[in-house]
Amino acid sequence: MITSIKRASGYNHVLVQGDDLWDIETAAHDIDIEKKSVGAYVHTNHCLSEKMKKHHISVSQSSKERYKRANEMIKDNMTKEDMITLLSDQTNTAFPISRENVTIGSVIIEPSQFLMHICHGAPHSGEYVTYEL
Repeated sequence: MITSIKRASGYNHVLVQGDDLWDIETAAHDIDIEKKSVGAYVHTNHCLSEKMKKHHISVSQSSKERYKRANEMIKDNMTKEDMITLLSDQTNTAFPISRENVTIGSVIIEPSQFLMHICHGAPHSGEYVTYEL
């Protein structure tokens, strides 16, 4: 279904069902769907697949640095608290993962627990509210 939807720009979607994860990168007239094995997975604001990289004329240094830092921190079987620590990280002061007045929100989903934790604004200064799915 996602391949047939008309788009004017690119987005990234991560879909999870059971033990399956799909990373879907889209551009206005192109799409790449990659199935990933469940485990630690990070994506920021630039295309990662070789097919879709051609659509990014420039990639921000911020996106690259946040991706690098998140990959340093991510591990399998992270707890909600581990994820909050990652999403709140400001170790790289020039390009922190959590950026005041830039990060508009953060979501942590625990599919097997049917829980979604949502933080409005930057995680390092915000609070997560838990919703049952």
